[in-house]
Amino acid sequence: MNRPFHDQQDIEILQSLIQKAVRRGDAEIVRRVIQCLVQRNNQEWLRRRAPILVFEECWTYGQHFEHPKDEQQLTEQLVRLAGTIKNKNACGLGSLAYQLYRGDETVIHNDAMEKDLLFIAVAMSKPQPFWEWANHGIEGEGQKKLVENANKGFIYADQPWDKAFMLAATYLAVTSKISETIISSKPPDEFPIWIAIDRHTTLGVEKITAAANEIKLEPAIALWLTFYFEGAQCNEMVPSPWWEQEKIWRMKKLGLTLEEGNRYYERLKPVLKKILQEEEERLREVIFNL
Repeated sequence: MNRPFHDQQDIEILQSLIQKAVRRGDAEIVRRVIQCLVQRNNQEWLRRRAPILVFEECWTYGQHFEHPKDEQQLTEQLVRLAGTIKNKNACGLGSLAYQLYRGDETVIHNDAMEKDLLFIAVAMSKPQPFWEWANHGIEGEGQKKLVENANKGFIYADQPWDKAFMLAATYLAVTSKISETIISSKPPDEFPIWIAIDRHTTLGVEKITAAANEIKLEPAIALWLTFYFEGAQCNEMVPSPWWEQEKIWRMKKLGLTLEEGNRYYERLKPVLKKILQEEEERLREVIFNL
């Protein structure tokens, strides 16, 4: 419990936590985690990650986003993002298109989806013509701002699936009207700190694997279930059909329906929470004793 919270494994957990706090609309946790990461010299990671968070969690906010120059601006931007009712359509479209780009045609569930997915998949291979197309299709300041922010985020992103979110958001913005970004009036639920220790962290992979083995569940399945049924949960979300389709596709790849996946996760959850209890207490001490 007294081990210093400074090594790379712990930085991974804080980086994971900021995204979960944004998703669940907990502004206080967002502020505290930003402070923790700044204290650990992660300002540059936060600055580069901010636009990715925007387009993954609420793509319509891309027309309002201002790239932060300092900690105060960064905090303001991410607190505002946390307060939105999330719109994960760009995340879903981008994720599926990325899989198509990798050669998995099972993401094409019907003919109506094929054009959109192919457009983004091709853009993954040839981004320059895509951005030229997008700039020629801009109508109005909102579209212009969103495309500029998405292009910057595309450059910042290290992972190809993150780049796909930017392409998808731009495609949605240019081919249809950008819907209103709605601010939530719902107070956040009590935040489950332990969910930061997930498949995106070294420790999370270890602990989820241990919990899965305890209930005789394949660890590879457990890692995805903890993401979809816990880590990816939002405070509120507008209808996001591409995101829903992405979840259905992922469960099908695992040999499950959404209902079956949820049932397996409900068996896994109490075991995982117990395994993570000590780490959660340590993380809570760090967050609330700045």
